[in-house]
Amino acid sequence: MKRNRVKLDSLDKKILEAVCKDARKPLRKVAEELGVSEPTLYSRVRSLQRRGVIKQFTVKLDMETLGYITNGFVLINVNPAKEEKIIRFLAEIPEIVEIHRLLGDNDLMVKVVCKDVSEMRKLVLEKIRELDGVELVKGFLSIKTDKDSYDDLISKIKETIENA
Repeated sequence: MKRNRVKLDSLDKKILEAVCKDARKPLRKVAEELGVSEPTLYSRVRSLQRRGVIKQFTVKLDMETLGYITNGFVLINVNPAKEEKIIRFLAEIPEIVEIHRLLGDNDLMVKVVCKDVSEMRKLVLEKIRELDGVELVKGFLSIKTDKDSYDDLISKIKETIENA
């Protein structure tokens, strides 16, 4: 499913950069920092939401402080006739936080967050591998996340429009 690309101007990109850095910052303060009126900023943010650029304002949790210290990725090959059903089932598992459809040797990749390796192993062996239509499962334990941010990409998007 291909979506139409949204055109952004330099103000849109500055707004995105500001809210990505701190979604809790009052929009009044963002307007002040960007040198625009509050009504202009509110209108632009609503437009970005309506066009699907901003999906939600959220917080980023440190899952380790909540006791979820193990994360990893699972590559899955499935029977194509059962793919949609498998994806719906996987989406209902709380420890699965991302599901990606892939091109290449594997069909799906899921990101899992668990309390420990034992819980991750149980999830992979008892819930994922046993699903009807799952043909192959490969698990990968992440030992460290060195980058988990869109900030650099937002800055690059902003630079691209400024240099155009």
